[in-house]
Amino acid sequence: MCYNIIQYAEYSCRHQIVTREQKVDCHARDCCFSRSHRTDQHNCVATCKQQ
Repeated sequence: MCYNIIQYAEYSCRHQIVTREQKVDCHARDCCFSRSHRTDQHNCVATCKQQ
């Protein structure tokens, strides 16, 4: 499953600001977020990972 790595700065007041975000691709054909996701016609909601 694909996921994001999020780096942030946190201030003493607990306020957080995102400083960098990186997507990590799992390269799975059944992951709807992957660049390797199936391109053929299919029922994505029923057959592919959505989270």
